[in-house]
Order: sequence, then structure tokens, then C-alpha cells
Amino acid sequence: MRTMEATVRYLGTTDEVDVCDCCGKTGLKSTVALSIDEGEPVYYGVTCAARAIGRGVAEVRRETKRADDANAAEEAAKRAAEHKAFMARWEAFLVAAAPDAKCVFTRIEALGGMRKARELFAASSL
Repeated sequence: MRTMEATVRYLGTTDEVDVCDCCGKTGLKSTVALSIDEGEPVYYGVTCAARAIGRGVAEVRRETKRADDANAAEEAAKRAAEHKAFMARWEAFLVAAAPDAKCVFTRIEALGGMRKARELFAASSL
């Protein structure tokens, strides 16, 4: 979004910063994180954010929620990719460690059970 020759990007909300960078109010439940002209994030209360960028409070809330939703989806996709990569390594380990077994369950059993299989996996380079 462009406002007064400045590019404003909604980064979402955070409860890690509870002080408004605009008015200095403390103890906020959450703050709106904005990047102005691709600069470092600033953290404002909703009302200060709306005033600073010349928008209504409802629009700031809506756009911030959109950014929060996008951040959550990105984080979920990242976790899913990490899990998929982990499972590929785990399955490759099981196949290599117990090649004669026919399925995941029998491979784990051939290695001495889940606890032992996980210990061996952790010690492996996979």
C-alpha cells in the first residue's frame, strides 16, 4: 500500500512488543508491526498505526489479520516441508538398516522396537 509517498507493508501483530513506537503507551496486549519504505519494523498500537498511515482502525485490523494469516500459512508450510524431509530421512534409514523387512512396522521391530530404532537413527548420519 502507498501512503503519502511512503510504502507501508503490514507485517502482522505481535505480543512480544508491548510498547507503541508512536506514542510510547506501554502494556499493550499486542502491537501492529509495519514496515515503512522497506525499513526496520515499527510497532504501533492499532489507533496510532491507523493515524500514522492515514487509514481507519477497521482497515488496519483487517490488513493486519490478513498478514497474520499469511504468516501462519507460511509457517505451517515450512513445518510441513521440514516434517516431510524428516520422514524421508527416517524411511531411508529404516530401509537401509533393515532391508529384508517388508514394511515400516517390521523394520522397526527388526531394529529392536521404536526406542532402539530412534536411537540408531539419531546416531546415524541420515
